Amino acid sequence: MSNLKIRPEITEMRIADLVPAPYNPRTITDQAYAGLRESLQKFGLVDLLVVNKRGNRIVGGHQRFKVLQDEGVETTPVVLVDLDEISEQMLNVTLNNTQIVGEFTEALAPLLEKLRLAAPDAYLAMRLEELRQEVAALLPEEPAVGQTDPDDVPEPPDEAITRRCSRLPACLSPRQ
Repeated sequence: MSNLKIRPEITEMRIADLVPAPYNPRTITDQAYAGLRESLQKFGLVDLLVVNKRGNRIVGGHQRFKVLQDEGVETTPVVLVDLDEISEQMLNVTLNNTQIVGEFTEALAPLLEKLRLAAPDAYLAMRLEELRQEVAALLPEEPAVGQTDPDDVPEPPDEAITRRCSRLPACLSPRQ
């Protein structure tokens, strides 16, 4: 039997009762905030805030909380946890730890291109172009305009097809 806690306690809380963690080590740029807001408008709050019962302190979801506040939302569902201070801070950092969330693979490139073509406004609004630039090393290199991929260069013919010519005008006429 697994020791994983897979049944979180979810409850509805008033936004005014939630307390941002003063130690929260994350911030958000205006551009990222706009992308997050667009995501919440399009998909809803699919990733709930995490709140410690001990003081109603936000453990995870500070940026989503800012959007909810700015949009005038009065209540929101939250995941409740009951943690001491050190465990609360550990969870706060763990929820955003890029070292444990996995990595994108080369499968991201065609997926981003499909999304760009199918929903260009949302693609830009949710900052997927910035994601594409960030993971550019995973994407296949595209040859510059007028160049070909080295794998696309044809093999040379078995027999040469050039000829020597001592008189330029004669050389320009089609072969006989």
